[in-house]
Amino acid sequence: PSGTVIASDDDSGVGFDPELLGIVLTEDGTYSLLVQPYIIGDSGDFTVSISTSDIMKLNDESLTVRLSDKTFSAVGIFEGVAGETVLLSVRVIAGAEREPYITVTQGETVLAIQSIGSIKRILLELDIPADGPVQVSVENFETGDNAVIEFSIER
Repeated sequence: PSGTVIASDDDSGVGFDPELLGIVLTEDGTYSLLVQPYIIGDSGDFTVSISTSDIMKLNDESLTVRLSDKTFSAVGIFEGVAGETVLLSVRVIAGAEREPYITVTQGETVLAIQSIGSIKRILLELDIPADGPVQVSVENFETGDNAVIEFSIER
């Protein structure tokens, strides 16, 4: 909605098709999909497929996500209770040679922003300001960098 490009992929070359996986639309609004040729003047047929999936729940068990150059973000949700303190554990199981970023929000309120850096595990103690869903996002913007990351919460 703000005019920001959320994701792009050209996968240029013979036999390669662009694909965008794991895109999370965090705001209500109208979104646009722009499809254009890699080389100006090229033409041809194409198919666009869009599918949805449930957001991963983080309430009762750990959540493992895989990030790659195709899936560069993942989101988990847990239900927060006003005034509670939650311990969020984020552990790199494999990969992540560069620095994935963790963002924790509840509505418009940012509860934490943290780079994992070169460590393998971080613990974030979160004070939940209101009842309602808390969103935990991990993003890895480096092309070709793969990571397997596990989240869990302790109340």
